[in-house]
Amino acid sequence: MDKKEFIQQLAKMTGLSIQEARMALNTCLELIVSVNSRQEKITFNGFGTFEVRDPVGGRQHCSDDQEHHFVPMFLPEQPFIESLS
Repeated sequence: MDKKEFIQQLAKMTGLSIQEARMALNTCLELIVSVNSRQEKITFNGFGTFEVRDPVGGRQHCSDDQEHHFVPMFLPEQPFIESLS
């Protein structure tokens, strides 16, 4: 399923218009990115956590002149994992 199909399903399931569903989804995604860009995590109980991690284990591994990168991660919670089987 791509983003367009997702928006159509969201609109159908909620009774929102396509435009309202698109705005709702885009706002949610922008909020997740904004919160994670501050190295804060977002947890949806029963679903999972969106967070960023340092792939090298911490800033102490980078000198001041090296660019530091974080990696976005999604950690599913057990109810979500179980719903897939």
